[in-house]
Amino acid sequence: MEEKKVSKSKSETTKQQCTNKNAKKNEAKNTFQPLVDKIKKLDKKIIMIVSLLAIILVLIIVIVTNRKDSTNSYEDEMALKFDVKIHIDFTQNLLFSKYDVILSAENERKTLSHGINTDVEFTLKEGKNILYFTKIDDSSIKTEMTLDVDSNMEVGYKISCYQDRISVEELYIDKDKTISDNEVKMQLDKSEFIHKNYETVIQQFRDLGFYNIIEKPMYDIVLGWTDEGEVENVTINGSDTYKRGDIFKKDSEIIISYHLKEENDPSKAKPPYDISTAKSKKYQNVVSDFQVAGFTNVVTEEKKETNSYGHNTNDVADIYINGKSLGYSSSTYSKDAEIKIVYYVIAETEETNNSAEGPLSADIAQSTFEQYGKKAYPYGFKCHWWTKKIGEEHRADGSWFFKVGVTIKNMYGTKYDTTVEGTISGTDENPEVTHFYVYNQ
Repeated sequence: MEEKKVSKSKSETTKQQCTNKNAKKNEAKNTFQPLVDKIKKLDKKIIMIVSLLAIILVLIIVIVTNRKDSTNSYEDEMALKFDVKIHIDFTQNLLFSKYDVILSAENERKTLSHGINTDVEFTLKEGKNILYFTKIDDSSIKTEMTLDVDSNMEVGYKISCYQDRISVEELYIDKDKTISDNEVKMQLDKSEFIHKNYETVIQQFRDLGFYNIIEKPMYDIVLGWTDEGEVENVTINGSDTYKRGDIFKKDSEIIISYHLKEENDPSKAKPPYDISTAKSKKYQNVVSDFQVAGFTNVVTEEKKETNSYGHNTNDVADIYINGKSLGYSSSTYSKDAEIKIVYYVIAETEETNNSAEGPLSADIAQSTFEQYGKKAYPYGFKCHWWTKKIGEEHRADGSWFFKVGVTIKNMYGTKYDTTVEGTISGTDENPEVTHFYVYNQ
């Protein structure tokens, strides 16, 4: 009976312990439940905040993207406002590579017919644009030109077609921009001034607004192949690489170089005589006349003779300019060129000396004639004695007269045929050209 009591007592004890334990758990649960509930509520708020932030971020991305697209669209729309007029100088080939060219840029496209100058108009965006010049049936043959567009403008290109390429040269870029009151925009290219009369070109620059214009005449017309007053070159501030559309100050230095006749050069003078007209005069008068003509370096030299052959003391024998016989030249010379007047001095023993010398032979006279011509025309002088001898006369005074066809070459290598006549006097030991005349010079 006692054992059963003990056993029952343990069971009750255990049950009581379990009851106490559960009570403690319930007490703990009741104590921390509010905290757990708060944590659960906080997790929901965090999730809501994170979700809200995500939604806001997405909205920001959408707004920024739309704004960027809108900005790009606006910028593109603004860039397309510029009109670009393009002038094409198309070099024409006669036989080969006579193909057409496609000119394109962005969505613009134009066919350029071979050899025909064309004007086209594109609408291009602001900034750098690429112009493509492409062979019409072969896109591998292409040339690109970069054009910086920042206003309405006119541009010019010169194109030439080859088998393997297209050559493109920029002629000008004329932008529609405002310039200041003291500036000038070039409306013409340098090539439009060349070969015009200088007075016309001067007026063109004045009309543009330039006023510092300097004339530079070149006195180089000799044979008349160039028109008098024809413009050779025009520089602006020392350069001749300017193009239409370039902007300069109104006080820029404009130098216009043009051609005039050599004979009008104020730094040169024309001899008052040729050799034929001077030989009948006394050398003192000839010296004076050369000085009056403007020559500043006139010297004299004696030529002593023992036989007068019709000459008198102080008669002019020859005239040399810078060491070259004047002959029958009508050219002009520098005023400081050396003019040497050679004159005769006849000795009193002329009869004795004459008898001691032999007569003048035809061969010596002919050789003297030809040597005189070669000295007068150092670039080329040839007598055609066998085919074009017009006259030959041995005169009573012992002199020889010749008239013969010749070929003369000038300093530029140009040959021309004419006729020359001359008289050779003296002796074989001392021959002298006393007359020498070139026809149609």
